[in-house]
Amino acid sequence: MSTESDAIRQVVQEYVNAINSGDLNKWLGTLTDDVVFLPPDHPLASGKNAAGAWVKESFFDPFRMKLDVSFDEIEVLGDTAHAYGRFTLLLSPTGGGSDIEMVGKFINIFRRESDGAWRYARAMFNSDKPVGG
Repeated sequence: MSTESDAIRQVVQEYVNAINSGDLNKWLGTLTDDVVFLPPDHPLASGKNAAGAWVKESFFDPFRMKLDVSFDEIEVLGDTAHAYGRFTLLLSPTGGGSDIEMVGKFINIFRRESDGAWRYARAMFNSDKPVGG
């Protein structure tokens, strides 16, 4: 495994840890300023502020979360990389109620920024079946 792949896995782990601890600011730190999120059944969110607003309203505020991810592929091409894989996301409503499990796949594009850190530049995910279905 390359040093770049290790660094990408590290930023993904930071992303997962931020979600699992409910830390929106740490999650935002894993994104480029010009990130584009392409969430299922929603318009795209362009820029860190838009992505943060969307994820706060859709996930961080209404749920406690437990995310697990695995990679099928990571390919590094200079200062960009792409990866795809699978995820399981357990959503526990903060207001009470039954947990929701989302199982799906993702594709991400990462960019190495001027400080040398890899961050999410593009992110798209969807579930393998309707949530709750």
